[in-house]
Amino acid sequence: MSSPRLSSRPLAIVPDDEAPIQYENSSLSSTPAYAYSKLPSNSHFRLLELSPGTFRDELKCQLNIYSLDGADVPPYSAVSYTWIASPFDRLVVAGKRIAMTDSLRTQYSVRHPLWCAGNKRSKSGRSQGTFSRLTSHKDKDKDKDKAPRLLISTSVRDMLRRFRHPTEVQVLWIDALCVNQEDLDERAAQIMTMQRIYHEAERVLFWLGEEGDESGPALRLMRQLQKITHDVEHGKLLPPNQGDLWNPQAIALLKLPPFPNSPDWKALMKFFERPVFGRMWIVQELVAARKIIAHCGGAVPIDCEVIFDSIRFLHGVDWIMPICSQLAGGTDNTQYLAAIPPIKIGWMMEPTLELRQKQLKRLLNSTRQFTASDPRDKIYALIGLINDYGHRDLHGVDQPDDAISSGGSKVKDGKVEHTFKIYAGGKSEDDVAIEILQSSKEVEIIELHQILIRLLNVSVAVASGIIHPSPAKHTDEFCADVTQTIEATSTNLSEFGMKFHHKSKDHERALGFAGRLIKMFLNQVVRLGEILMTITFEELRQIMAGPSAPVIVEETSRLHENLEFFLEAITKTPESAAQPSKTPSQPAKSVGLIGARTVLDNLDYSVRFKRQFDDWAWSAAGWTTPDYRKPVSEVYTEFTVKCVLETSSLSVLSGVEDRSSRCILDLPSWVPDFSVPFSRHQLLRSHQDETPLYVAAGSTAAEVEWSPSTPGSLCVEGFSIGTLTHLSPYPRNPRNLTSQEPSSWSALLSYLPCTYPTGESTQEVLWRTLIGDYVTRDQNDISPAPEEYGAYYGSLVSALEIKEKVGSEADMVKLLAAGEWTPEKVRKTVDEGGMFEGALVNVMLERRLAVMGGKKGGYLCAVPESSTEGDGVFVLKGGGVPFVLRGKKDGEGEGEGRFEMVGECYVHGVMRGEVIGWEGFGWEKVVLA
Repeated sequence: MSSPRLSSRPLAIVPDDEAPIQYENSSLSSTPAYAYSKLPSNSHFRLLELSPGTFRDELKCQLNIYSLDGADVPPYSAVSYTWIASPFDRLVVAGKRIAMTDSLRTQYSVRHPLWCAGNKRSKSGRSQGTFSRLTSHKDKDKDKDKAPRLLISTSVRDMLRRFRHPTEVQVLWIDALCVNQEDLDERAAQIMTMQRIYHEAERVLFWLGEEGDESGPALRLMRQLQKITHDVEHGKLLPPNQGDLWNPQAIALLKLPPFPNSPDWKALMKFFERPVFGRMWIVQELVAARKIIAHCGGAVPIDCEVIFDSIRFLHGVDWIMPICSQLAGGTDNTQYLAAIPPIKIGWMMEPTLELRQKQLKRLLNSTRQFTASDPRDKIYALIGLINDYGHRDLHGVDQPDDAISSGGSKVKDGKVEHTFKIYAGGKSEDDVAIEILQSSKEVEIIELHQILIRLLNVSVAVASGIIHPSPAKHTDEFCADVTQTIEATSTNLSEFGMKFHHKSKDHERALGFAGRLIKMFLNQVVRLGEILMTITFEELRQIMAGPSAPVIVEETSRLHENLEFFLEAITKTPESAAQPSKTPSQPAKSVGLIGARTVLDNLDYSVRFKRQFDDWAWSAAGWTTPDYRKPVSEVYTEFTVKCVLETSSLSVLSGVEDRSSRCILDLPSWVPDFSVPFSRHQLLRSHQDETPLYVAAGSTAAEVEWSPSTPGSLCVEGFSIGTLTHLSPYPRNPRNLTSQEPSSWSALLSYLPCTYPTGESTQEVLWRTLIGDYVTRDQNDISPAPEEYGAYYGSLVSALEIKEKVGSEADMVKLLAAGEWTPEKVRKTVDEGGMFEGALVNVMLERRLAVMGGKKGGYLCAVPESSTEGDGVFVLKGGGVPFVLRGKKDGEGEGEGRFEMVGECYVHGVMRGEVIGWEGFGWEKVVLA
């Protein structure tokens, strides 16, 4: 944790809203500062007992010491907040509200007094205090001058005012106040217990700041989004698709304000700009919490699930990017809280070495965008999570619930049951629903089962016909039957929502499963779903009789696979469906509900609810020991080395950002600067089933040598595959391309051999390199990229040319009048170009194309923007992707084979371990410095 109470700027003390400012020099203040008693051991902690009072009363407290294992620890709330000043605090001086731009805020550290009682520790180890001096009305001012105080920021003052009860003491844990920030050893020791402190709290109070003009509308909108999410997941509502965001009728049916004209949507985006959401420490605090209550000024507190569910909804139906583009300048500030649930799920899963390694990689990537006032906290805030992956017992799953499932077994309580939606026997929600559909004697459920089977059978046949069109196979009668079945199913499912209302739990689960099937049917392939649900007889016959557009064929192939999976699942007998097929070697497959819950897709639902350890030894297990005396570069270097050793891979090196983005300048070139967000997308990725997208070094494990005596050098094993000979110009943001970029890219092709080493044409190599030869759909990476993306690249080039020609409506009329373009053709070109551009951004943001000359001829690469001609390209043992390295110049290091890390790169034709089979291949020592 940082040391927020310590400030180098002069102090401006604001005792209350009506009082004038008191300027002080912290070292010469006549008011005694609160003196912390030393904690007896690392297993002790302090709790702040906030005295009762009205909103404007002086803030008074006492700090008491308890043993974490003691029986006398009172129920308490842990607080997640931000110390720093922001537009969402309420600084008032002499009755006047002070703006963020006021010189008082910019030149001084504004502080408010928190009066603390004296304390002493009892024999039991608890420190005890009294407020007699502070609460005596006689000689109040005289006594107050002698009382010790803590100085707190405006944000914390506002928070304590809101949390204070008029008649009862509130017991809180607040890191800035309960930890002696001037004692570096204590700060380090308390970090190792913070996860336990947050988990053992009755609740975590998530302070968002004071209310603003946007908070009321935003909170109301989030409550409605959560309601929609729950209705969809319980089968009461069909899920919306992306197009519904722009459809006034669809939005009205969802009881949402019109987009984008309603100010409520703008208020929602403004709400997520609050600085507390990007604070690094909230990751651990919210992951460890049993229950999170969000407080926004004096508004009614809400369960934080409202916020999480609304974010999950916006991401799950693909609304978030259009909303951000329209109303937030393209910045997605929901990304911070969106990262929390996947981390929490991973933290609760069964602990294995493989899981620990995967979660470590995911944790580093998903928290890179968070901020910390002390750069060391970008690492220290993760230690508790890294040490404790897999300890699901922290979430209460060891405590049996009184509820009995339909099977008569006890169900476990706690967050795991809620998150994984696990029922008796370790079955998933869909498992249970399918068994109900197969075995129920209820007339309505039997009818629903038959309708779903018929819908899936017909849909599979339609999908097959679109993929492999044949006029002879599809008669008019068949096409008519298809449209009638889909129309009837749509009507029947709506009727079932009324029939099943207030019926049994089995009815609710069966209908919920039907709703999820329809969600997959429509939302996964929106365009095709809309065609199938509204298609006319003649239109369907034409599609079945002739070649379909590439995008429809591609979308249909993925739909076909999922439809067949579910058709097989629901037509099995109950006995076969109940066979335990979910083993670690053959994991269960589950379709997520609303949201990108990819971690659940291949989860083994037969989880074992058991306590992992009998004590809290995990909290003392060292991985990286916090030490605020160490310079940032040393902390980052040691952490990077431990990541390499822990994972036996060089994946952490893929986090090295472009050198122009670095803030910590004394870092070795191979150590990521964790203090800065990683703006470009990492090339090193994994499929949804956790298999790596790229394996440039095959399945090799990293073998490294590192010594604390020469911490700047990391010795690895590598193989040089070539040198950069030609580079494209410095890149423009791929989101703002012009026709110049495709021209410069095409110019590089002249430096490639006529026959590329892979046998592909240079034009195909170009478009595949630009997108890393993969595309992402429904949170899944597809590699190699589908062939039609070659045509989509051509559409992108044409769309850029149209964009330059058409600057007004008159220009568009002129373009269409020339006869080469029709409105439909323009729309199709722009749509397909946009699909390619979306894939291109993932690879080419802050990268440029280059030609690599080497032992096997010329290769096309996507390399970091700071790469230069003459840089070498290496495959490193244990690395999933190649790296661009730059030889150290004379005077910068001794001996040969020393290199600076420039960054990861994509080299078309060597990303799947091909170099391992090259003639003359062999690993050699490479020293990174």
